[in-house]
Amino acid sequence: MKKYSINRVEILGKIDKFGLSENDGCVTATMTVVTDMVTKTMEGRTIHNPIWHLVKAREDEGVSIVALNKGDTVHVEGWISPSRYITQDGLEKTGLEIRATSLKVVD
Repeated sequence: MKKYSINRVEILGKIDKFGLSENDGCVTATMTVVTDMVTKTMEGRTIHNPIWHLVKAREDEGVSIVALNKGDTVHVEGWISPSRYITQDGLEKTGLEIRATSLKVVD
């Protein structure tokens, strides 16, 4: 029996936080993209459930990141990767991030 694995994600949302960094000549964008899950109650009331996604995109991977701005609506395709970070309290935490393979601004 063959074992398969798929690690693919696609989101459409607005850039909330955005920053660029350079390491060894490679420019990386780190951004938070907010998606909104909308549901309705039995009474018909609309409930918005925003979800913040950490997205990283590298310019050298064919993704154009230089024209991105906070507030842009973006369509992101990529894969999920574990990430480690240090909190302000000095604690090491583990989370998930989306590594973008395609990132396009949507009007």
